[in-house]
Amino acid sequence: MGRSHSVFLRKEIHEQDCQNMVRWISNNDVSRYLNESHDLKNDIEELFQSAGEEMIALHLNQDGHFYLVCEEDSSSIGYVKLSHLTDRCYEVVYCIGEENLWGHGLGKETLARTLRVAFLEKRADSVVARIDHDNKRSLRTAAHCGMKYMKDFHQMAVFRITAEEFFHQLGA
Repeated sequence: MGRSHSVFLRKEIHEQDCQNMVRWISNNDVSRYLNESHDLKNDIEELFQSAGEEMIALHLNQDGHFYLVCEEDSSSIGYVKLSHLTDRCYEVVYCIGEENLWGHGLGKETLARTLRVAFLEKRADSVVARIDHDNKRSLRTAAHCGMKYMKDFHQMAVFRITAEEFFHQLGA
């Protein structure tokens, strides 16, 4: 059995975080299921070299909210994005970039914390996730966190949770 970890979400982005993100996105085992632009790695490298941490944070938050997933010591181990689909509907993309931490429940903890942010802080009406059918861990993570399968869309399974469903879970 794996060791127990706890994570938190951090908005600030530092040089080491940028290096970590480039490393994760460059790793095919990490990036093969991500719903990300193929230029993200180059964008991060170019922005950091030309403008620094502030511009990367601005760039990553332009379509919603970007957070680093961090361990207790504040080291980044992944990231999560909440992108606006409509006024109060978000799409979530989550990634644990450190392969040695896969299988320890950190994806579930990350998604659960992100849903709390979406519904309690951002007042979302719903959150969706588009997940590659081959990404079995992520499919289980979404279901474990109360997201329900809705439909297939472009080779992806679409999961959704509404505010009502989320708050019902909290009260259960």
